[in-house]
Amino acid sequence: MKLKSSLKKTNSGRFTPREVSLSNAKTFLGRLLDRAKRGEEVVIFRGSERFALHEIRPIEPIPMRPHGYFKFDEEDIEFEKKFEGKSVRPRKEEFE
Repeated sequence: MKLKSSLKKTNSGRFTPREVSLSNAKTFLGRLLDRAKRGEEVVIFRGSERFALHEIRPIEPIPMRPHGYFKFDEEDIEFEKKFEGKSVRPRKEEFE
């Protein structure tokens, strides 16, 4: 059974259907995004396929590392210099 609905305004001026066809969703995409942002469930269907529309929260930025956080110490620098010209270098554990 397919649920088809069109976006028609009610007396309050809000859109009522929870499931919207793809062609209607194209027309009213901005309003559907506003509904999804408010936390309402919005389902868009195309034939027998159904898709949910919801807001994705922004990702927290990666914190800044203090200066020198990734700095090599003298032991690492010496290890790198030893195998500078080689195409394959052993792991540090194998070397010792």
